[in-house]
Amino acid sequence: MGLSLSSWLYSRAANSPPSSPSAFPPLAVPTSSRLAVILNSSPASPADSRSHWSSVHRSPHFLLSARKQEVTRSPVELSSDGVRAEVGVKGGLHVWEVLWNPDHRGSHAVMGVSRKDCPLQASGYNVLVGGDAQSWGWELKTNQLWHGGQSLGLYPGKRRGCHSGAAEDLRPQSSTKAAETSLPIPERVLLVLDADAGTLGFVVDGSFLGVAFKDLPCGVELFPAVSSVRGGASIRLHYLNGATREPPDLMALCGLSIRLRGGGGLVFSPPGTHGDEEEEDSPAVLLSVLAQHGQVGLCFYDSEDSSLHYMKDTPDNHELHLLARVIQEVSPHVIITSAKLERCMTRFLQRLESDKMSYLSSCISFDSPLMLRTVGALLKCLDRRRVGVELEDSSVGVPILQFNSYTLKGVVCIDRDTYSVLQIFKSELHPSVYKLHSGEKEGLSLYGILNRCRCKFGSRLLRQWFLRPTQDLAVLHRRQEVIRFFTSPQNSDVLNTLQSSLRNIRNIPTLLRRMSLSHTKVADWQSLYKTVYSAVCIRDTVRRLPQSIQLFHDISQGFSDDLHYISSVISRVVDFETSIAENRFTIKPNVDPAIDEKKRRMMGLSDFLTDVARRELEHLDTRIPSCCVIYIPLIGFLLSVPRLPSMVEKEDFEIEGLDFMFLSEDRLHYRSQRTKELDDLLGDLHCDIRDMETAVMTQLQNTILERSSSLHKVLDLAAELDCLMAMSSASQEYSYTSPKLSSHRKITVTQGRHPMLELCSPVFVANSFQSSELQGRVKIITGPNSSGKSIYLKQVGLIVFMSLIGSDVPAKEAEIGLVDGIFTRMQSRVSVSVRLSTFMIDLNQMAQTLETAVDENELVFLYELKEGICQSSYAANIATLAGLPTSLVQRGVEVSELYRTGRPIKRIDKASSDEQANRCRPVEKFRTRPGGQRSGSAVLMKEELLPSAELLNCS
Repeated sequence: MGLSLSSWLYSRAANSPPSSPSAFPPLAVPTSSRLAVILNSSPASPADSRSHWSSVHRSPHFLLSARKQEVTRSPVELSSDGVRAEVGVKGGLHVWEVLWNPDHRGSHAVMGVSRKDCPLQASGYNVLVGGDAQSWGWELKTNQLWHGGQSLGLYPGKRRGCHSGAAEDLRPQSSTKAAETSLPIPERVLLVLDADAGTLGFVVDGSFLGVAFKDLPCGVELFPAVSSVRGGASIRLHYLNGATREPPDLMALCGLSIRLRGGGGLVFSPPGTHGDEEEEDSPAVLLSVLAQHGQVGLCFYDSEDSSLHYMKDTPDNHELHLLARVIQEVSPHVIITSAKLERCMTRFLQRLESDKMSYLSSCISFDSPLMLRTVGALLKCLDRRRVGVELEDSSVGVPILQFNSYTLKGVVCIDRDTYSVLQIFKSELHPSVYKLHSGEKEGLSLYGILNRCRCKFGSRLLRQWFLRPTQDLAVLHRRQEVIRFFTSPQNSDVLNTLQSSLRNIRNIPTLLRRMSLSHTKVADWQSLYKTVYSAVCIRDTVRRLPQSIQLFHDISQGFSDDLHYISSVISRVVDFETSIAENRFTIKPNVDPAIDEKKRRMMGLSDFLTDVARRELEHLDTRIPSCCVIYIPLIGFLLSVPRLPSMVEKEDFEIEGLDFMFLSEDRLHYRSQRTKELDDLLGDLHCDIRDMETAVMTQLQNTILERSSSLHKVLDLAAELDCLMAMSSASQEYSYTSPKLSSHRKITVTQGRHPMLELCSPVFVANSFQSSELQGRVKIITGPNSSGKSIYLKQVGLIVFMSLIGSDVPAKEAEIGLVDGIFTRMQSRVSVSVRLSTFMIDLNQMAQTLETAVDENELVFLYELKEGICQSSYAANIATLAGLPTSLVQRGVEVSELYRTGRPIKRIDKASSDEQANRCRPVEKFRTRPGGQRSGSAVLMKEELLPSAELLNCS
């Protein structure tokens, strides 16, 4: 069966005592190293095609499951039916698992291997696998080996073997006696095929029973196969593993040797396990509880030590605080209670369900309803398909070990809370009462002050940039060089010229879609012409700019000559003035001679019809004072006469030589011989002209659609140019500077400003920020209320964010290192719909932040994790849990004590006693106000608080 391991390995395996009462371990023979490694390795996935029964090579009486891993024989009498695997092997050592319930086998239940042309159906009750020279089989009920239609004896046991295909007895004689009679074969049997050596064997109850067949044809594709005669027989196939002819991996052999030297023996792993690495089942706790009339009685079973614990009936309040404490300490997996529950117990169980939602909300954000719906659909699909646990019991669910947030490579991860806290986006109702129905408008936000785009697609692209900040330095440098060019004062004229052209860029995809459906209107043709003409103007302008800037080079190359061709064709063909007047597509003269001729006739039709009407009047009754010949599209030429007073009934409308058509506005319309001749001579001029112009329009549409790729490229490049010019305008107006970007973990901001607050305040004091490996990456900012702590945090976050979209930043100088994400815990988003307290919402935000920020390259802002809890208890506890420095923890205890005793911190303007004077000293640096003015009184502070004052001054 292949390469051999050292003799001591075999001796240890043979001498190890059996671990089960099975009759097969005494019959086991030494295994090869390749087989030992395979049987002690993780099995292949059930989705492997080698685990599938063939949908073609099977008896029609075998029904195949949807996953092709199980076949079931129909209850058909006097028929022997077989099926083989979908994929065979020509070389290597391979192991399959066959699951066949012993109660569903009946007689002639055979498994083995076969070649392609083995028969898979026969009349009567026969052995199919092994019934001819193309297959080799083991009959499970009688333990007989079959090949060529002959029985070769018992297996395991003595067998006749003088011809090709017979099995060689490789076991000791002591084991031969034990197998003289047939043994019951369990449900699980491993089929071991060594296509290199041409041998076939079986593993039962973890024991390899030796070679059953040898001299199998080499280089020929062999397939696992089974045959049965019993109705309802269900057989599953699972390919476990395989190995090539090369020696096993050294690490696998070493692990196997260590296991054997440790006395573990060979372990033949069932599906889903990995030998000795199989983990023990985690202990389970089952809790049984009853709560009635203010009393609680309970007991629980712990499977870890197989013990049962009980608690005597104990009084509890209506909130069941005692039971809640028990559940917190015991952490039961199952809670058993009566179906007749009191209301307090019902509410308690409902709170437990809400606690699950609270825990789940800390693992996965509930702010994305579409994502939550996809999660629900995926979980339902996993439960139905049982991915990875197909062969396990139905009670075993698909394991989900963790929830991980997925972010595209190179995209900075920013959650919705951060966008809201930093005020990157802010929607508000439109102030105009006439536009309330149209939705919301952008309020005071970073997007609002930077969005100066001239076309709609530029605004959309800028929003996408805001939603997907990038770490790609090449992309950021591409944007920065364009912004740097347009912020230069000498390029302001070019900026204004390009922005005026961008105003005419319209929705090209919508226009092209309408063209493909032939639903274009006159306004669509106008929009398309303006778009293409403006694109040509942009191209001509950009081609005069430095082509070393990548975007300018792309526009010069991407805005091809197709644009000039499209604009010239539209201008030559479409008559926009007439089209607007008639509200339909109209072409210019000299485009189609046939159309020009019909239009000429149409224009001279009035005088011609007047002459025809004069002739018609000469042949009419003298009672008719006048008549006229009119032309109605789709109807043709008609003779119109006034209605006489004597014409009352319909019979009075009849006039000799005329065919009455209809009555309209006291005028009778007839068809005469001359009008019929006009129809034949001139036809339906109006409809003919429209049809011919429609044909020209269709031809023009096809010409434009053939060059649609150029138009799409125009839209993409124009939108990018619009975004960068918008950010350039904002940078020029607000005196922003271009940041230096690097891949190092370093953030340096000199005299940074808050981009929105500086617009709302007449005076804004610039602040600096430094963070690096040498200068520290964790910053703690303290100070009194309204000192600007949160504004300072938001300012740093906004500057980093603006750098990651390629924009200039409000600072004198800035060096920004790329970060993987920006997260905040600064504002509580309280909502009744989530049914969580304010503090629980804060904890969820904190948990999601810590769960996502795991790469040590994220920017995290934390501010006052305290809302919703008692002021006298949060300071020291939260500080301790957060792992803050000891000095801050001690100071937190002091502040907590002040809050508890109700003694607020007061400003000390002068020392009121000797004791206070000894404990306080003036702080000169706080006596200077902005602008160099000195305050009138000294600032006295307790010495214990001076470290905070120093830190506040530095910040």
